[in-house]
Amino acid sequence: MLTYDFGCSDCQHVFEIIRSIRDDAAVLCPQCGSGKTNRLFLRAPAIITRHSGRADSPLQSLPNAEKMTRAADQTVSKVMKDMGMS
Repeated sequence: MLTYDFGCSDCQHVFEIIRSIRDDAAVLCPQCGSGKTNRLFLRAPAIITRHSGRADSPLQSLPNAEKMTRAADQTVSKVMKDMGMS
């Protein structure tokens, strides 16, 4: 079972449902009962599992590796700050 985000075209309500990946039945809005719902694809933060500056980073073999490493580190720092983790 997976959690999916849906939005209602009639009342603009956004909600989550848990259902099987194979389930393609219509989804009714829990707020207004409308069947005019669409599955939403919301942005989610990426999960970074290692530091880009490690010696075995795949970035190290690419042209402009140092520039890309700095940019990746800045992005990680910003995401961590936005998430309240630094």
